[in-house]
Amino acid sequence: MITQVFTFGYGQTCPYTGESLADRYAVIDAPTKELCRRLMLAVFGREWAFQYASVGEATGHGRYPMAEHMRLTYSGPPDPLFLTAACPECGMPAKRHTRKHGADHGTFHCAEKHSWPDGGR
Repeated sequence: MITQVFTFGYGQTCPYTGESLADRYAVIDAPTKELCRRLMLAVFGREWAFQYASVGEATGHGRYPMAEHMRLTYSGPPDPLFLTAACPECGMPAKRHTRKHGADHGTFHCAEKHSWPDGGR
């Protein structure tokens, strides 16, 4: 599992409780960094500030006093949002293109041979 920490800015509030999220952070554990980010977007939309690899990094190793707002641990399939997509040209299912040894090309390909970069959908 990968752990990612997401901070909030001043003026941002929790969409569920209405409480201020100033000096708060959320911790998400998931199989990949990208899935952590997508889960954060699913929960808070774009109402958050920065993504970090650890609580220490997010808090400046104690220089910025912050408190944990929430912790989410993903327990579903190994990253379905990141590995598959629908082709923007033909609508056919597409998969993330990787080399035989698992290196990520950063692109998706469908059965009709269309391809596009991740994030360009």
